[in-house]
Amino acid sequence: MLKNRTFAFAGSDEFCSVIYPFIENEWHLKAVLPSNSSCKSLIQIGEHEDVPNMGWEITSTVADDLVKLGTEVLLISGYPKIIPHDIFSKFKTINIHPSYLPYGRGIWPQPSIIYGNFQAAGVTLHKMDKNFDTGNVILREKVGVEKCENLHTLMFKQAILAETMADNLATNFDILWQNSREQEKLGTEEAPTVPKSINWSMNVTEIDKIIRSIGQSGVSANIKNSNLLIFNASIWKQEHRRKIGTLIFDWGCGPVVAASDGYVHISDFESK
Repeated sequence: MLKNRTFAFAGSDEFCSVIYPFIENEWHLKAVLPSNSSCKSLIQIGEHEDVPNMGWEITSTVADDLVKLGTEVLLISGYPKIIPHDIFSKFKTINIHPSYLPYGRGIWPQPSIIYGNFQAAGVTLHKMDKNFDTGNVILREKVGVEKCENLHTLMFKQAILAETMADNLATNFDILWQNSREQEKLGTEEAPTVPKSINWSMNVTEIDKIIRSIGQSGVSANIKNSNLLIFNASIWKQEHRRKIGTLIFDWGCGPVVAASDGYVHISDFESK
């Protein structure tokens, strides 16, 4: 077991639980850098471990402060801002990315994974370089995508997997760092783009897939000339002669709308 090693974590709550395996393996947390003020879990970890919160942006000045604290490794995940390239020479910088790289590069690949980019389903820990998500792979593992998968369940599965991978990294850091390998070259095939809206002429399977993919941020739809953002819905296939887009029920549990080959019950939504 490695002892007296040091690290800091920058980013969002999504993968911040990887901090715990490092601490359990006797690494010392030196600082946290939440990507914004809503990262409550990461902020609470910093408070509990009594380490400084270095703010919302990784600058060269902040990096120098981390060096003064004795930071050896900087773990980054879900950090939405450009990081100065000179930081990579100041400590070993590792990104925890929510896909099986090289598939699923870019911010927030989970919607595309659920929508059909199944080869990207996984988690990758990689060295950071001047480009996005292109650094050498340290560890990567796949996750399965269920037929009923939604954005939240996939994110939880990835977070749990990332903790296991972090334990391996904390225990075998130097060997894994030295044995990192280049990512494979990708072909010309592009990942599917998830539509941000639905129309009721779609089949219910497609409607369900879109809502499961990006329901967290809302899917646009129109019912009786009213624009909605849909966050959650249930579907079923059933032959009917209703006009597509007809509002069938509008009970307290949410509206039911006729689609091309069945019905959609909208259980969570708001008016735009």
